[in-house]
Amino acid sequence: MKKLNLPGLVIVLLFITALTQYADTKRNEAKQDTTKAHTSAKHKITVTGCLQNGDKPGDFLITGNDGNTWDVGSSTFRLDQLVGSKLTISGTPRRDAKVHEEKASKEGEIEKAAKKERVRDLRPTSIKLLSDSCK
Repeated sequence: MKKLNLPGLVIVLLFITALTQYADTKRNEAKQDTTKAHTSAKHKITVTGCLQNGDKPGDFLITGNDGNTWDVGSSTFRLDQLVGSKLTISGTPRRDAKVHEEKASKEGEIEKAAKKERVRDLRPTSIKLLSDSCK
């Protein structure tokens, strides 16, 4: 009768368990990446308008044809060189913009009465220069 190699069997079982956990982790990461890509593509917006300086240095605003004003910020694009130009900016709203929108919607009646524009935050992914000036 053959002897059972208990330490060898334990090592093999531990290896199989670790390999299974690793595969499960990779599957979950892949699902999360797919969900993130789908979510960001779903929320992509495009705004066409004139880029203006904001209240502070390094802050920029663009008002779209629909009247919504977007606070545009980017470390990728040199927005200071595009101030006064007509642009089409595609991008995604920033995460904190949803909280800002909810707060603004609660105050919506006051804003409508005062005819204020709601400012939203936009993270650009692409910028197309339409004209050097907004005239």
